[in-house]
Amino acid sequence: MTLFSSDPREPYDSPYDAPFEAELSRRPSRGRRTVVWLLVALVAVAAAWALANPVRITDQIVVWTHQPQPAAVQFAQRAGMTDEARFTFYASVPAIEDRAAFNTSCSQLLEQGVTLGCYVPVGRAIHLFDITDERLDGMQVVTAAHEMLHAVWARMSSGEQRELSSLLEDEAARLDDDPAFVDKLALYAGIDDAGRATELHSILGTEFTGLSPALEKHYARYFDDRGALVALHATSEAVFSVLQAQSEALVAELDTLRGDIEVDSQDYTEESDQLSADIDDFNARWDAPDAGTQEQFDTERAVLLDRQATLDALYDSIATRRAQFDEKAEKLEQMNVQVDALNAAIDSRMPPVGE
Repeated sequence: MTLFSSDPREPYDSPYDAPFEAELSRRPSRGRRTVVWLLVALVAVAAAWALANPVRITDQIVVWTHQPQPAAVQFAQRAGMTDEARFTFYASVPAIEDRAAFNTSCSQLLEQGVTLGCYVPVGRAIHLFDITDERLDGMQVVTAAHEMLHAVWARMSSGEQRELSSLLEDEAARLDDDPAFVDKLALYAGIDDAGRATELHSILGTEFTGLSPALEKHYARYFDDRGALVALHATSEAVFSVLQAQSEALVAELDTLRGDIEVDSQDYTEESDQLSADIDDFNARWDAPDAGTQEQFDTERAVLLDRQATLDALYDSIATRRAQFDEKAEKLEQMNVQVDALNAAIDSRMPPVGE
């Protein structure tokens, strides 16, 4: 058997009578088969993942194909949403709508009272009322974050929701003596357990700090600085609470003024009537030639004049306080106009003040 040939082009004498070059040509084909099998395996894994996560696939397509409104992008930035939160927010196609459109989109919630936003499970869409009053600017940002958390909740598995619901209820029990929390939760009285859980998830995440470590860790997935978001909520709410406090203080002042004026006015009337009667009696007595001495006359007259001066001072005081009352009443009326305007600004069912 010849193992080597002097001519390099002569084929190798193999038992299978096949040239050496032919063996080399078969090796790449085995590599291609390996690649094909790897691709098939990857496609199978991807298909299995897609079947297990259909919502994520749909969300990704929406995010790729939908351009969010500039205002929605701004809300996401100002709320400090993480990439994960923005993905869910944009996948929910957030729409900032005027009164007519919003009332149609969120009609069911509006039957229960004022609302600034809603998450509609059918279509997995977020709708936000367009608040045009600049004093309430931050309220839209907090509402956007609130609705984004509803969208996050809707995409959780039932197991994740149960686990998180337990943490939320523990926190709700801890905050049971917090007036702000109690007042907020009262707005959702009557909802079922599932509704309560998702509302707790959104309320606690956007309006309260100092939550349990487990909840803080959970919310950290969605907010870069949740404390700043909660501060923005407090600032927005303060627009109403400050006006409310000022109005209540003014009402208390007016009630006190009114009471004092009424009491002093009654005293003035009674004292004035008595003084008039005493003056008439004085004049009648001192018209008689033998009424008394000049000293007695001067003494009685001085007493009457002092009483008159006291009454005059009381009258001036009443007049001054009545002017103060009118001024404060006008100020209260102006505050009421502001409150009406603010209420109209956040209530899509009301026409704006002035229309």
